[in-house]
Amino acid sequence: YKLSRVIHAHKRDIRCLDYYGGMLLTGGNDKVFSLHSYHDGNHTLINSSDICEAEIVALRINRLEGNEHLFAVLGCRNGKIYGIDREGNPCFEISHDSPISSIDFIDSQHIITGSWDGKAIVWSLTSRAKVSEYTEHKHAVAVFFNPTTNQIVSGSQDKALNLWEWQTGKKVLRFKTHIAISSV
Repeated sequence: YKLSRVIHAHKRDIRCLDYYGGMLLTGGNDKVFSLHSYHDGNHTLINSSDICEAEIVALRINRLEGNEHLFAVLGCRNGKIYGIDREGNPCFEISHDSPISSIDFIDSQHIITGSWDGKAIVWSLTSRAKVSEYTEHKHAVAVFFNPTTNQIVSGSQDKALNLWEWQTGKKVLRFKTHIAISSV
């Protein structure tokens, strides 16, 4: 393998990253997110900002149609959730009671977050309010939304993996594993 490029975007460790459509978004322990464009072999730094008051521990680029002004969401260790546009400018802020551990888009109007308090929460991007809360876990929660089945997967360090119908909140399945789950 050949290293093609080194990017110096952070002063401390990078905690999370996402890449989609030629755009790279990174978040780190330095409380900075960095947004880069890659097209035709060329790299351009679009924005690097320290809008977050705490380490960025989760992020996700919007891959959905219908909310193009919202490019990505960032989750921070202090429980803050930020939305940013394609230029990296802040669009909104939501406050959670506990540090964020993971984040994903459900549709153009909703996101889901996992947090250290064992909760998975669906948020409305319109009202910035909680829509539903899943509280089956005891430790940090990793979340993923499957658009094909309209289901939420939540896993935790408590060695449990749950499958939920997001619109009804009904738990479909629960698996107990032999190891802690930190990512789904």
